[in-house]
Amino acid sequence: MKRALLYLGLGLVTLLLFLAVTAPARLVARTLAEHTPLRLEGVQGSLWNGRAQRLSAEGRPLAENLSWRVFPTAVLRGRLELRLELAGGPTAPRGRLDARLLTGGVLRLEDVALEAPADWAARLAALPFGLGGRLHIELDELELRPDRRPGRARGRIDWRDAAVLSPAPQPLGAYRIELQHEPADDPQRVVGTLRDLEGPLHAQGTLTHQPDGSLAVDLLLDGRRAPPAVRDVLPLLGRVQDDGRVRLQRRLQPVTGR
Repeated sequence: MKRALLYLGLGLVTLLLFLAVTAPARLVARTLAEHTPLRLEGVQGSLWNGRAQRLSAEGRPLAENLSWRVFPTAVLRGRLELRLELAGGPTAPRGRLDARLLTGGVLRLEDVALEAPADWAARLAALPFGLGGRLHIELDELELRPDRRPGRARGRIDWRDAAVLSPAPQPLGAYRIELQHEPADDPQRVVGTLRDLEGPLHAQGTLTHQPDGSLAVDLLLDGRRAPPAVRDVLPLLGRVQDDGRVRLQRRLQPVTGR
């Protein structure tokens, strides 16, 4: 009797392992659709090693031609860890990152190395004009919390060959966002700083996380050496200061809802 129960137990464990390993990748798409605003399309492969043609949020495209691989050793330790690779496309980011699900629903991204057209970010932010150049994203870690409080963030984002594309292309130079945030040490919720690296439009400012999950952008722009087309439009973006610089303040809302 004991031996029969042992065999039955081993058989059930084997069956569960087989189901887990061969579970279709569409379960990932279904879970994301039920619990997050993210949508996966063109899903193939398995739960452990799958791929998708597109990733979007509330109708806004985030990535194309992506694949993932779950680390089995982490699952055996009761943790979910995976590597995500983006093959990208003409208007989508490419690169790779590691993701780890922590206690409390915190998602930690590590070793992020992505490259994307700047216009991809412009579309996500619903800007009324196009952006030129490339974004180079290198993050040691970035924590995304379900309560929208800022988590740890270390890394940088470079905007190279920056340009505004409309009404006519205007080169702006290069800019860098430095992310360095420890939640316990920063009651002001400042998560990053921005500065120019080169070019005719000088910029400096901060990115501040707000309690509602939005990101407040506060920049000082100096376009006195910029082309007339850029210099003339700056006063339309914000308030002109006594020293001639323009203060640009915007709040970027997070993707919410299902």
